[in-house]
Amino acid sequence: MSATTDTGAPELPVKTLNFILPNGTRVQNIEILSLSLTPISGAYNIYPAQPLVPMPFPPYPWVPPDSIIYSQNTLYPDSISLFVTHRGSFSGIPVVTLDIYPLLYNPVKDSLYLIYTIYGGSETPSPYLVQRDGYIANENYPVDYDTTELIYKFTGLNPDLKYRLDITAYHEFGGEWREWVKIDNTAQHLIKYDGGIPKTVELPVPPASYMDDGEIVVRISKISGDFAMCHKGNLYEFEEEQEGSGPQMIMSIPMNLEFGLKVQPNILTRNTRIHYSIPTKQHITLNLYNVIGRKVATVIEGTTDPGIYITNLSAGIYFLILDGENQTKNQKILIIR
Repeated sequence: MSATTDTGAPELPVKTLNFILPNGTRVQNIEILSLSLTPISGAYNIYPAQPLVPMPFPPYPWVPPDSIIYSQNTLYPDSISLFVTHRGSFSGIPVVTLDIYPLLYNPVKDSLYLIYTIYGGSETPSPYLVQRDGYIANENYPVDYDTTELIYKFTGLNPDLKYRLDITAYHEFGGEWREWVKIDNTAQHLIKYDGGIPKTVELPVPPASYMDDGEIVVRISKISGDFAMCHKGNLYEFEEEQEGSGPQMIMSIPMNLEFGLKVQPNILTRNTRIHYSIPTKQHITLNLYNVIGRKVATVIEGTTDPGIYITNLSAGIYFLILDGENQTKNQKILIIR
């Protein structure tokens, strides 16, 4: 294992990894989709890297710490560094050599974090995710994280309905962390949460934020702590309030989707909307069958991106069957005039 050579920056170890590739292939680029971190207990004062001096020359003057890097309450490096340092072959077999920083350092808190797992996409991100640095697979509370700001985007909101956003933040590091949860810069809420204790906040979604385009952008921005963190989020959809009663929830949209089909309630007195969710891009069909088992319509057929989708149905008795690549969901409904 070698060390970083950026003069004046924290001198951290660099791990060299060698991989054998299938014949006829070569690496164009490398992308880390998510990873797992664990804090290393203790306080650490990491010295700045010094210039390499060939022997037998006398030592060069001491290079002091980089004042910008060492004064920032954030991790160094600010993104996970992974470099392709060699492409070639060994005995005719394609090989590639990578260098990675296995440690991240916060110079203000004197804290170190170890990267112990790198995911190449095995942890499927939410279909609503726009930006994250990675994913920490805590046993009970897995989280998306970003060194500055997590971003999610919800589409297909109905201007005739009301919505509420619930966000749960969680971390397993020390001390109190703080972050802003913002909806299209029209609503925001401060989350304060201690290590090991999940904290949930509820935000009514201002109708003005989705009235024109049916979309909202949710930003979770770090204020203090090492990361912006999100364990889970739900966007709840409500009917308009009836006189003498509160809002009636008709759908919950989780950030992490499962293959599913939902009609609630299944006895309705008007046209209704069918909600079905697809966690990954795949070919699906949504068919309607009558009471004797004959297919009367194909509502949806084709390749669909991840997300939640809605379709309308008229009066009648239906058996809905949603077929994906490896799963099937079904539900019986009755729609009457």
